[in-house]
Amino acid sequence: MSHPQNPKHVAIIPDGNRRWARERGLAAWNGHEQGARQWQSILRAALGEGITHVTAWMCSMDNLAKRPREEVAVLYRVFASLFDELAALPELDTHRIRVRVLGDWAALQPSSLTDRIRALEERTRAHDGFFLTLLNAYDGVSDMTQAVRAVAERKAADPALDITPATVKDALCTRDLPPADLVIRTGGEPHWSAGFLMWDAANAQLHFSEKLWPDFGADDFRTAVADYRSRGRRHGK
Repeated sequence: MSHPQNPKHVAIIPDGNRRWARERGLAAWNGHEQGARQWQSILRAALGEGITHVTAWMCSMDNLAKRPREEVAVLYRVFASLFDELAALPELDTHRIRVRVLGDWAALQPSSLTDRIRALEERTRAHDGFFLTLLNAYDGVSDMTQAVRAVAERKAADPALDITPATVKDALCTRDLPPADLVIRTGGEPHWSAGFLMWDAANAQLHFSEKLWPDFGADDFRTAVADYRSRGRRHGK
């Protein structure tokens, strides 16, 4: 059920998989597997709260470039399983969920993963009831850099171009997303990472959870949304 003070767009930085595993004497991939299991319950909680857009960070470029090769290979297998599970969700069709994956994943990741992503994007292309966006091989600094480059090229071709916030937004890979109303970061470290949605989160409310992502469940998500509803929004007034 929707609430009059609901956030329309909730973005999530799901931090803490590896720390969760280390605390239990497990390999990092165990943390990634457990973290992936959280998404179905979070998605269902968002549907139950009447939220229409959820955006989640899967991995950054640094995650893929700087972590051990064996861990990255496991990440790809975990991601492939995640897309299989999303494809099997009955809510995908009953709630007309559109799934989109943004970032530089297409050129970097194995076909066993990219084929699943493309298939799910194509299957849900016409859905318009709920929008799940996954940021894969993404970072906000790179997205903003390419947007500035694109705007500069447009300006060079058309010196009369009026550069407005809408011009910049249209050049981002997140051009079709509404502004983020609420950003949730798990893991107990209240900081930003790699310019996550730096343009789209300019006026977002922030919720930092002490829980590591594999321990962050549907009730925690609902708590974050309730916290958002309880806050007043002045928008500079």
